[in-house]
Amino acid sequence: MLIMNFFYMRTKIREMLAKGLEAITPLRIRKYFESQGSLKFQRSVQFDFLNMSYSQEGEDLILKRYFEKKQGKLFWVDVGAHHPFRFSNTYVFYKIGGKGINIDATPGSMKLFSEYRSKDINLEVGISDKIGQLEFYVFKERALNSFDKALSAQRIKEGRELEKVVVLQTKPLSIILNEFIPSHQEIDLLSIDAEGFDLKVLLSNNWSKYRPQIVLVENENWTKTGDKISDFLETKGYFFFAKTVKSVLFVKNGDK
Repeated sequence: MLIMNFFYMRTKIREMLAKGLEAITPLRIRKYFESQGSLKFQRSVQFDFLNMSYSQEGEDLILKRYFEKKQGKLFWVDVGAHHPFRFSNTYVFYKIGGKGINIDATPGSMKLFSEYRSKDINLEVGISDKIGQLEFYVFKERALNSFDKALSAQRIKEGRELEKVVVLQTKPLSIILNEFIPSHQEIDLLSIDAEGFDLKVLLSNNWSKYRPQIVLVENENWTKTGDKISDFLETKGYFFFAKTVKSVLFVKNGDK
């Protein structure tokens, strides 16, 4: 019997996600491949032990371990949410009863969120450190969309395909949270993937009022010293907790 090549299998799973199969489970994966006639499983291959991650680099597995006692009670704010499943740091928690606020500036991005994350609050708005209008760079690869002109120019130089530039309204995160956070609701997770605008998003929060237990920020060039995001969060009472290749997790002082 043949065992499927890992990379082929990964491609097929991504195709399943693109088709909107939100409840991806080991059993569904096995049945899907068997129905396609493309995979015969040896009995020694036990997909029941598969630990599914929806994040880009397994960030949700780190978060799942950290928040294991909360189970389905998690509440998050996800800035730069991108897609209800793809590269999502929060979907694994949504599946078990968690809920939160998903924010993305990309025009049309909330259509899928409204369909597959209907229990969440889904907002199509740009976040920056002040109210205004900014040019937003929309790439063929939607995960690269950004308000950051310099970063977008660099990506174009590297061969990334830019589809258009649109002018969008921006608001500070504090204004959004004042409007949509339920009374007395604590934030467990603030996830930020704003493609070069991450520090501006952090600066736009009201840290006296909204203090998430964990702040997860995309920060590919993070260093232990002299990093602007780390230095800023340290002034707000957060310390380094964990890191993947592109993301850094910070925990509020007094927690784990």
